[in-house]
Amino acid sequence: MTLAASLLTLASGVLAPAAAAQDGPTDTRWIAARASEQELIQRQIVQLRTRISKLVPRFEADGRPEAAALLRKAIELLDERPEDAEGRTLEELIGTANDDLKSGRYLAAIERGERVVARVTKLLDILQRRDSADNIEENLADLREVKEALQELSSEEKQLKEDTQKLRDESTTAEQREIQDRIQEALEAQRDELRKNEKSAQESGLFDAEKLLDELQGLTEEQRERAEQLTKASAADRATLSEMRPQLAKARSDEARATDLDSAAEALREAAAEARSQAGSQEEARADARASAGQLDQMADSLERKAEITQDAGMRAAAEEVREAAAAMAKSGAAESSQEERAAAAARADASAEALEAMARERREAADAARESALSKANALATKATAGDRTDAAQAAAEIADDLKAAQNASEARGRSEEQAAEAQAGSEAQAQADQAAEESAKEAAAATTEALSALDRALGRSAREADDLMSGQKSAAQAAERLAENAQRAAEGSVGSDPLAGAEEVASAISEAQAAMERASAAAAAASKAAQEAGRQAEQAASAESSSEQGSPQQGSPQQGSQQEGSQQQGSQQEGSQQEGSQQQGSPSSESGPTEQAAEAQERAEQAAQEAAEKLEQATQKLQEAIAQAQSASSPQGDPGQKAQDAAKAAQEALAREAQAIANATESAAMEPQAAQETTEALERAAEAMQKAAEALEQPAGRTDAAEAQREALDALEDAARSAAEGAQPQTEAQKQKAEELAQRQKEIEKKLLELAQRNQEREGLDQPSQALQQAASEAAEAAESLDQQQLDEAVQNEEETEQKIEEALKDLEDEEEKYESLRQEELLFRIAEEVQEIRGLHQNAMNETREVDASREGESKVSRSMRIRLRNIAREEEALASRIDSIVEAITAEGTLVFAEVLDRASRDLKRVAKDLGDSGDYDSGERTQALQSDVENGLGWLEDALREELDRRAEEEKKKDEQQQQQDQGERKQQLVPDVAELKLLQKMETEVLDRIDQVRELYPQIDAGEDLDPLIRRDLLRLATRSERIHQLFSEMRSRLGIGMEGPGGPKPDASGDDGAETDEQGDDR
Repeated sequence: MTLAASLLTLASGVLAPAAAAQDGPTDTRWIAARASEQELIQRQIVQLRTRISKLVPRFEADGRPEAAALLRKAIELLDERPEDAEGRTLEELIGTANDDLKSGRYLAAIERGERVVARVTKLLDILQRRDSADNIEENLADLREVKEALQELSSEEKQLKEDTQKLRDESTTAEQREIQDRIQEALEAQRDELRKNEKSAQESGLFDAEKLLDELQGLTEEQRERAEQLTKASAADRATLSEMRPQLAKARSDEARATDLDSAAEALREAAAEARSQAGSQEEARADARASAGQLDQMADSLERKAEITQDAGMRAAAEEVREAAAAMAKSGAAESSQEERAAAAARADASAEALEAMARERREAADAARESALSKANALATKATAGDRTDAAQAAAEIADDLKAAQNASEARGRSEEQAAEAQAGSEAQAQADQAAEESAKEAAAATTEALSALDRALGRSAREADDLMSGQKSAAQAAERLAENAQRAAEGSVGSDPLAGAEEVASAISEAQAAMERASAAAAAASKAAQEAGRQAEQAASAESSSEQGSPQQGSPQQGSQQEGSQQQGSQQEGSQQEGSQQQGSPSSESGPTEQAAEAQERAEQAAQEAAEKLEQATQKLQEAIAQAQSASSPQGDPGQKAQDAAKAAQEALAREAQAIANATESAAMEPQAAQETTEALERAAEAMQKAAEALEQPAGRTDAAEAQREALDALEDAARSAAEGAQPQTEAQKQKAEELAQRQKEIEKKLLELAQRNQEREGLDQPSQALQQAASEAAEAAESLDQQQLDEAVQNEEETEQKIEEALKDLEDEEEKYESLRQEELLFRIAEEVQEIRGLHQNAMNETREVDASREGESKVSRSMRIRLRNIAREEEALASRIDSIVEAITAEGTLVFAEVLDRASRDLKRVAKDLGDSGDYDSGERTQALQSDVENGLGWLEDALREELDRRAEEEKKKDEQQQQQDQGERKQQLVPDVAELKLLQKMETEVLDRIDQVRELYPQIDAGEDLDPLIRRDLLRLATRSERIHQLFSEMRSRLGIGMEGPGGPKPDASGDDGAETDEQGDDR
């Protein structure tokens, strides 16, 4: 039952009791019964809210936010306390209406009942929107219809592709088939030659030596390239670039700080001009002064923040200067301030602006000096790298130099504009234009400096990556050389099935020397890289120390004076540094060179070692070639069968090359589609070239390895030729052309159906866009139809294969969606069953308690009173009603293939019917131990089932959190997903078996006459028959579970399934007579 259906039931039951009460007097029993119904409705409202609350996160996890939002609205309505309902929730309102009913306030009960109905109807409207959009059963039915239609289209497309392939085969010309046959013959012959070559190499005993030679030649070539790369990736160049970086960073920082200082100076100038203005009243002038003071305070705050970030003492002093000017301006804006005070504040602001402008000029001069120094190094590096054929470093240095020149040119233009502004009349248009030009030039200088720094960083990054790759490659090459040296040594010693190779020891020695040189090259390259990094680190330290020296002295006087002092100290420091440098140059050389020189020295060692390694490998290669040639001459003199075989292999390979070229020539004039003919010809020419290369290699000593490689290339080319030759088929006869037209029409029909199905699927899902796979399938089908119209059969087959693939992808999407909906449907069913079982169990527990009460009150009485009979009949009716509810659940879960859960419920239903019979007239109102024992059995079974259902729901919820894990699919294979997994069924079956065994032990203990073989009371026999039947049913279920899991029964014996599945409910009366 859906949530909406549940609410319809509630709405129909709310008003009925009160309305009926209004029709006339009622007895207290009727009122009590109706009140009980109202209380049930109240409980159902609580359960409904709980159920909705649990559904919300499930819908969110399933990607259904709209449905979850609707359910949240429903929860809000259930919790709402409107004024027209006296501030009560729906649950509370039902409770109040029930109180009215019990107290005889029928009109009040009707009034509140109408409010309840209105609230329930509103809730129903919300949930029906949810049901209409997300009804799982309806969605599943619609999905399966689309899936079935798509499966039919898949079959049609598959048959269409087979028919097209058949037509393509029939349309192949005789010339085309001849070419295909000749290519296949050439393929087989080439494979045979490759097998012979490999077998000959193995039988000669030189297979391992030739393989070693091939690997050695590859390593030698790699080492030559690595040595060449090492000369171009100079660590000394990287060290120079690293030394330039602090200078460029300082230039960029000084440019930025100069811009900040200029902005502050401009704000001060504007404040001063505003303070001197005679326009407006005195009060307006004071207000303007206060506004200017506020703006200057904000500028001071900005400068302080930047000074804090950069730890720049000069910027901190500038911020203090602006702050003092702001204070003076604020004072001039105070009440009763005079024009003279504002003039003094203006003069103070002008003085501060002049000081900040001087600081800005000094910063730009420092930036110019840093750029000039970096430019000098960049030009020197470009010249040096170009002379050494290090193109990457030369290009990087040239790019940096170009950016620095652009920055210097912009800085010079800024200086000229500032001079023009100073010479122009104050406030004139010429001065404004000069100021604007200076500002633009300053921006250009800053941008060019930033770009130079970016270019330098890119160059450093490339250089570092290249150095890492070279070091890693050299290290790997050394390891490969070590392995080859070991192989050469084994060749010298001789292995199983081959004689020692003379000269192999010299080969091993040369390779070992190359390995040692590689290791030296790797170590030297690492040292060079480290020295380059150290050069950059020392440059950074020097720049930091210089900056600290410039900013470390205390500021005295105005900022301008402080800056002048800093400039003087910087100049003195530079002079001192120059003197020290000159002393070092004139005196004896330093005992330790700098990191740049160290990088250059290590780089030179690395280059020499890498070159030495390449030379040693070349020597080893030459020696190995000589050793193999000598071994071949010794084992195969002229006229020897081995030599004849090699000559024959060469001749066969040359003959194959001629045949491949002949096929290529024939293809050019064959009746084939032009594109296919061209591709076939090109592939055959590649094959002929590779075959000729293999023939030439067979002439050389130790050439079998190279020959085998060329033979494999020839095989690849022949396979390409075979594929191309099979393409390009076109209908030749009128019948074939007519067949192509028919196929095209069939393909168009499939395309039309696919588009319709895509639209239908889109409407089913309520999507803005149709399924991508279906759209692509329709597109491929259209292309296939077009190819068939143009009689391009190869393209048509390819398009049909793509169409079929896209249809399969769409089917897979639908299957995934179907599985998702099926899982939701089963989860919804489990949820409802769990709630129903919980409610049935609760009602049954009430019936059990009432049965015990009635039975206890009968103690000592021989007859059953009328009131007790009425109570027992009521209990019997309730138990029988519960059995009917259970039967509907059994029917539902049996349809899902659930065996054990259905058995537990079916047993509970039969026991409840037996209880109802015993408690009624036909059972002589038996409320004794046996009846209560049956009730306990029902309660236990329902408890087991409720626990198992909750456990399964929790498992599904946990599994939903781990969607990436596909354990469930792996476990279930191709079988349909079950409502309850087999493991849960087996656990419950185990509980059932344990319970039966325990009950058998209890019965034997209670009735010793069973083991003694004495006559038994019919009731005892009935209990024994019931237990025996249950035991047999458990074994039957176990057998069915084994069969379902694919586990065979052991031994010829075993329980035979009982077709009736009866556990004694229908044989109870027979048992009474036994």
